[in-house]
Amino acid sequence: MKKTCAFLLAVMMIIPLLSSEMIAGALELEYGFGYNIYNGEAHIAKYTGNGGKVTIPSTLGGYPVTKVNMTGFGIITNLIIPDCVETIYLPQGQSLSALQSITFGNGISTIEYGLFQGCSKLKNVTFGNGLRIIEEKAFYNCDAIISIQIPEGVISIGVRAFMGCNNLNTVFIPASVQDIGNFAFSNCNNVTAFNVDINNSRYCQINGCLVEKDQKAILAARKGATIPSDGSVESIDFGAFSGHTMTSITIPETITYIGNSAFEGCSELTTMTIPDSVMI
Repeated sequence: MKKTCAFLLAVMMIIPLLSSEMIAGALELEYGFGYNIYNGEAHIAKYTGNGGKVTIPSTLGGYPVTKVNMTGFGIITNLIIPDCVETIYLPQGQSLSALQSITFGNGISTIEYGLFQGCSKLKNVTFGNGLRIIEEKAFYNCDAIISIQIPEGVISIGVRAFMGCNNLNTVFIPASVQDIGNFAFSNCNNVTAFNVDINNSRYCQINGCLVEKDQKAILAARKGATIPSDGSVESIDFGAFSGHTMTSITIPETITYIGNSAFEGCSELTTMTIPDSVMI
């Protein structure tokens, strides 16, 4: 009798655990999206639709969609994210290989590490007004992107965030940006303009160079940029001219420091004149 009671007690303790796992793992399906409901919010777990042009619904099962796992999104070419979505992420092993265009809603505040890394077909990116942080390698090697209009409100652009975007032509940086990581625009050798809001207190554009004012450092340079010799810059930062197609360059005597990989990948560069002012 005691053994029977002990067995029944054990079973009664296990049943709730099994039930909760089954409930958590069971997906509702609607509009080609598999989702769960958590605390009154719909969380998308995967996409099961036909791909092509897709707009994430604002509600599923009558609940607002706030989180999106982009499993199965690899067949989507054009993606629109509504304002209610706060988080998007891509699990390891998944890709967005077909993505050509994405429009972010105003609810996305952070574009996470490496989220669109290597999306070689991604050409059009429209950010929402709620964006605050673009993390490291977010758009690394997205070499089809032509223009980047970073919205007012963004405060940080991570290390290598747009590195290797070889067809990037124009970049707009608003007044709100206060941190640009190393190599953020390295190997973007077709940029014709870094347009920096004149009200930005930390960064500016001089002679086609993106400059950090306080440190007097060149962070990146557009195609055909020249290094200022008027004392407005004193250093050339990591990867600033990497990948450029120049054949020769003369470093002004006002420059005292050249960072690692500043001219890496400049395969056509045959002549460089470095003054004694530069500490190597």
